[in-house]
Amino acid sequence: MSANQQATNRPSLSDINPLISDNEWSEDTASTVRGALEFIADALPAISGLNDRTAHGVSRLIMCCVAAMEVTKSS
Repeated sequence: MSANQQATNRPSLSDINPLISDNEWSEDTASTVRGALEFIADALPAISGLNDRTAHGVSRLIMCCVAAMEVTKSS
């Protein structure tokens, strides 16, 4: 498969994440995504079926993603 074929088969940003509208990644979009991730991270401990260690670990991973978006924003 050539590079051109791979590029045309790539999904759009909005297909990957419905919070991204118009296939554009702006600061408003990033802020919305960060807020959604923070909400999920905060809600995990309340979800039944997850033990405390698992919920804490997953929450930390999500918050690492949020932090990485902050670093990317300021670059």
